[in-house]
Amino acid sequence: MNKTGPTPRRAFLPTFALIALLLPAGPGAAAPNISFSGVVNGAGFMPPPRAGSAIAQGSIFSIFGTGLGPERGATATELPLLTSLADVSVRVFTPGGDSVNAFLLYAGASQINAVMPSAAAAGLNFVTVTFAGETSSAVPIKVVHSSFGVFTRRLAVPAGSPRPGPRFAIVQNVMGSEDLQLNGPETPAMPGQTVTLWGTGLGGVQGSDSVPADARQSATPIDVEVGGQVAQVSYSGRSPCCPGVDQINLQIPDDLALGCFVPVSVRVRGVVHSNVEPISISADGSPCQEARDPGASDRGQRVAQTIAQILLSRVVNNGEANDLVEGVFHQAPAGPPFDVVPAPGTCLLLLEPAPSTGSPLDAGPQLSVSGPAGGVLVMPQDGFYRAQSPPGPLFLGPGIYSVSGPGGTDIGSFTASIEVPEPLQWDLGESSDRIIRDRGFTVSWQPPTDGPQMAAEISITLSAGSPEKLICAASTDSGVLTVPPSILTNLPQSNRRPRGTEEFRFVNLSRPPDAQFSATGLDGGFVRYRHTERRMVSLSAPELPSTPVALPNGTLIQAELAASFGERQRGLMNRTELATDRGMLFEFEQAALHRFWMFGTLISLDIIWLDPDRRIVFTSADTPPCESSYPGECPTYGPQQPSRFVLELAGGQAAANGLQLSDQLQW
Repeated sequence: MNKTGPTPRRAFLPTFALIALLLPAGPGAAAPNISFSGVVNGAGFMPPPRAGSAIAQGSIFSIFGTGLGPERGATATELPLLTSLADVSVRVFTPGGDSVNAFLLYAGASQINAVMPSAAAAGLNFVTVTFAGETSSAVPIKVVHSSFGVFTRRLAVPAGSPRPGPRFAIVQNVMGSEDLQLNGPETPAMPGQTVTLWGTGLGGVQGSDSVPADARQSATPIDVEVGGQVAQVSYSGRSPCCPGVDQINLQIPDDLALGCFVPVSVRVRGVVHSNVEPISISADGSPCQEARDPGASDRGQRVAQTIAQILLSRVVNNGEANDLVEGVFHQAPAGPPFDVVPAPGTCLLLLEPAPSTGSPLDAGPQLSVSGPAGGVLVMPQDGFYRAQSPPGPLFLGPGIYSVSGPGGTDIGSFTASIEVPEPLQWDLGESSDRIIRDRGFTVSWQPPTDGPQMAAEISITLSAGSPEKLICAASTDSGVLTVPPSILTNLPQSNRRPRGTEEFRFVNLSRPPDAQFSATGLDGGFVRYRHTERRMVSLSAPELPSTPVALPNGTLIQAELAASFGERQRGLMNRTELATDRGMLFEFEQAALHRFWMFGTLISLDIIWLDPDRRIVFTSADTPPCESSYPGECPTYGPQQPSRFVLELAGGQAAANGLQLSDQLQW
């Protein structure tokens, strides 16, 4: 079953079918206009300034905007790809004026898909779109050696579903030498099975990017994680099927959590993480059941049903507790058969579910909840039944609670009971004050000795209006959950103040709902309990996209690219450490007398200035942090001659690598 070579060309969607996964939503305006942060990897779609947002040489990238091309989009239908399609062209150029034209896959009014030429210069570049003789404004982008994105698809949902289908990695299960099966909840992979992962961004190729490249192992070092475990990779490189498309053949690890939604991600050069997307894995390859929605048919979509959902919850915010009961009785619309839940011990970025569009039903004038901590009447409000404290006293605590309703016009009388457990005590250990993204963090708790079946969750909801939130899941019996660097790297920084603080929610949740009830007029009734502890946690700033910089002695420094004013101003401020093979490369639009200071910097640095030919003109070795809290009191450093690039390394690394004036660096 193992397969060491690339998949045959016909085994994967051809380039032109692949474009259908990336088609635009609708027509645009007449003049070319590239949207803000509208140039992204054509698979991962991570917007700047996230670490995985740069465009790799030789990769597929997408441009979003208005008026970019014809309203009825045009698709390349034959090879070689051309640099003009339907009177649309894309130019990529450096501040120095060197330019290349991208090879076009698709050109439409609101989206262009293209292949970045391998000859594009790494570093700061600009992109313009020309359509019907008119050219857009230039938009800055970062081009790097490699930055991988995993291609995705969405599972089908019935027409009228209130939310899109779950996003899934495009992975094929290898069933035989030429028999491949698209992975999904109904067709999971098995532990030990070989699968092929499809994406783009491993790096450039020799020869033309307009035709499929010869399949050969990429020299770019990668790691693939499946369910938190490192997978064995037998092939990673360009696919022989399509320009710009990469494939990775890997073996599913034997010892990992099974489930409908097991995260997979790719890390390039031990630093740059791809988007994290789910695949399905079951013990024997049969359809997975772990997250199947209670209202779903055995192998089909969830049918429209009359559902009752009642949630009892306690929220602890900065030590203050509030209790809440919410109940909804409604005609739930048809939808996907699976409740999107990460496999135990794993994390995913998921879309916030849209509220139900079903009409509310009358279950009576009130509901009642009673138990050891007291009782409360739950009154109808705008189609929901709702009660909370304050204004009344707290009414939830450990013990068995009864939930009942007298019945109304649509729903008959019912009684249900649910056990509320002792809340978990969450411990972040050394990360309690500050979480470093590229380290991840581990949270632990004391597993309960008795009580109902529960699940543990960690979630982060961003204040920036992001449609996604981070969800991590585990059983309470495990007592530990690790949030990996891959998922934190994908998490954008919100606009909370102070900058870098995020609201983490630590949740103890009944799953599956073990309190079910029936009543006249109901297809299913469920009661769930949730205990949420909210904490404001300091989360380090996201790293910038990076590319390898070669020193004269052959050492490779993976250097973050600081190319905008804000990125250069922030630099390596507030970093508590910098590995010997890491650095930051500052790129300016033109050569000038660029001065640097160490305000807000916590570690000593070697600062190296380079001219437009990338030759060293000045070095400030072991530059100490500025101890003053006033920027004006911090000394500045720099040469008395123009420079265009500045490289910062950990203190002492310039001498350790024998760097001298006039040495030329390569990237």
